[in-house]
Amino acid sequence: MDRELRGLLDYLEKSGRKHSRKAHYENCPTCGVLVVAGWDADLCAAWALVDPTPLSAEDEALCKLAARGLYTLRNTGQRIEINDLDPWATPGKTDRPVFPAHVCNGRLGK
Repeated sequence: MDRELRGLLDYLEKSGRKHSRKAHYENCPTCGVLVVAGWDADLCAAWALVDPTPLSAEDEALCKLAARGLYTLRNTGQRIEINDLDPWATPGKTDRPVFPAHVCNGRLGK
């Protein structure tokens, strides 16, 4: 393994962020609410904190208007992964439940 990659993996381990796509539950470090946390893509990923309550089509549309991130959760058979939702997806027309990015004191959903 080259030195730059080893340095990145060491940094991720020290910062407490795993380099696996496996999502897990944790408490928000700011407000303490239970969220789903993990990387949101295989490449160019961002660390995502996701409220675990699915959204209605109306709430999904409101999140889009407010520029709040939207995600789907996918079960690969071995783990649960967070996937960033296509920003052009029509609210209510996805094949999986949609979840909002976590905002402290901003819980939405059913």
